Amino acid sequence: MHNDNLDLIKKTLFIDKCSLFNLVIRNMPIGLFALDNKKKIIEFNSAAEKITGYTKEEVLGRQCSEVLNSNLCEIACPLQDPSHPRPSPMEQEATIQTKHQQEVPVTFSTTFLRDEEGQIYSVIRTFRDVSEIRRLEEHRKILISMFAHDLKAPIAIAGGFVIRLLKGKAGPLTPKQYEYLTIIDDKIRQLDSYIRSFLDILKMESGQILLSIEPCSMTKLIYEIIEGFRMEAAEKKIYLKIELPDFLSLVFGDKEQLQRVISNLLDNAIKYSPLGAKVVIRANETSENVVCQVQNSGPGIKPKDLPHIFDPFFRGSESKVKRTGSGLGLAIVKSIVEAHGGKVWVDSNPEGKTVFTFTIPKYIKAP
Repeated sequence: MHNDNLDLIKKTLFIDKCSLFNLVIRNMPIGLFALDNKKKIIEFNSAAEKITGYTKEEVLGRQCSEVLNSNLCEIACPLQDPSHPRPSPMEQEATIQTKHQQEVPVTFSTTFLRDEEGQIYSVIRTFRDVSEIRRLEEHRKILISMFAHDLKAPIAIAGGFVIRLLKGKAGPLTPKQYEYLTIIDDKIRQLDSYIRSFLDILKMESGQILLSIEPCSMTKLIYEIIEGFRMEAAEKKIYLKIELPDFLSLVFGDKEQLQRVISNLLDNAIKYSPLGAKVVIRANETSENVVCQVQNSGPGIKPKDLPHIFDPFFRGSESKVKRTGSGLGLAIVKSIVEAHGGKVWVDSNPEGKTVFTFTIPKYIKAP
């Protein structure tokens, strides 16, 4: 049975000679193993041996779950339901256990081999150890966080001295000196805000920010926040419209952080809307979430920019709007929403009309 399946895999891969098969499969730089339709291992290459600590002879004929002991074996095994159609290849992140009981983070790619009737007769899985990548990512975050923290002290000191100068602590100022110091003070505050926002993103990504979760009214938050934007909107003759149902369930969230989400989206919408445009903020609910939307009628987001719109420091290409701010506003929105267990996304027409949508889990009172 083992040889029959192996020959079938070779044929599917258009490999006829055993020497070529060994050259390609055995020497691949990433781990590869093949399973029959009973989840038994029928091929195991050198890289797979190196990652897992098992030899090919030790694993042939054994169940995949016995060897890898992955955290996905019970909940997301590709062969759990072979009759169910699945995409191919399918990528997954997982943690496996080596022969020596060490946990190793890996990424899997799965390809299903089917016969003429569409039935799965084998599965080929490639995987690679991402321990070093994870370590470097964590190291990068620590370095960036330390760098940002180290910037805070000199900025605070410089800002303190500027304020003392503005208050005349070092003697009278000429009008021009006062004007220049006021500009310096404004820029120092702006830089301090950027650093704090960036540190917040890093903390949320690493789970270091503890949200003050409590029942919150999105209706109340929206009305409170939009009042603070009416003057800014009036300067551009922008009409702010609220579309809310008569009743909207409470959400389970951090009021202060949710205010930042709505404020950032409203600020973004006003900034990118032309004179005389309309900005709409609306909300509704599903069985599990309250769904909020902020819509503007600005220049729209180009399709090539959409996948990166929530990336820190990302700037859309060919924008006609003057580039101001830190480029962290939407990244902060994403971090806060996801920290609440919600989702955020954007739909945009390049010719105009962009809608940002986010969800926050509803507050369900315990019985």
